[in-house]
Amino acid sequence: MNHSHTLLNRIWNVFLFILLVIFMLLSMNSILPLKWQFPSWRLSPHLIKRTEKTADGIRTDYVNSKGVITVALDKNYATVVKTYDQKGNCILERYFDDHGRPALLSAGHSALRKEYNSNGKWISATYLDGSLNPVVINRGYASVHRTYTKSGKVETEMYYDADGLPTLDNNKKFGVRHEYKEDDRESALINLDAAGNVMNNDSHYAISKTSSVDTQFLLHVIAH
Repeated sequence: MNHSHTLLNRIWNVFLFILLVIFMLLSMNSILPLKWQFPSWRLSPHLIKRTEKTADGIRTDYVNSKGVITVALDKNYATVVKTYDQKGNCILERYFDDHGRPALLSAGHSALRKEYNSNGKWISATYLDGSLNPVVINRGYASVHRTYTKSGKVETEMYYDADGLPTLDNNKKFGVRHEYKEDDRESALINLDAAGNVMNNDSHYAISKTSSVDTQFLLHVIAH
């Protein structure tokens, strides 16, 4: 009986010790330098978003409980500044770290510039480096140009390098064309060459995806 009681006491003491260690670690996290704090405390859901209007547009900072600007680890930036045109379209997004320096996002850019058509749909998106020069991101291109159907659906997307020349993306296509059924549901995504024509050769697939239609059959039809 005494042996069982002693064992229970030891288990209880270990449990209390573990709770004490966890409490101490959580308490220390609030006084440690930011770079030493637990990563989970620096994810965007655990940070406060502080937004203000500036001469450059709308600035949003991620801040910790003390109001210190902090890099959100899941975003790779601490601050984003968005500039808008007179119609309310966001034409430039710039990302910064907690020291106000250009932040490098996971895709490989530090800013994004967009142009829009008269309907407010963006027709070109260009990825930029910290000096606002076009930069090729990890998808294989520096900019994307879009066209739209009469109903406002994306019709084509073409990819370009930092010099504005057609380029292959990571999936070895220069662009894609979206095709839709009468109810505006997408029925096919067709790979395009540099001239915007259907890509049709042995090394590239013409059809990226279809709905309710056999891909191999479509490839056979296009080839013939």
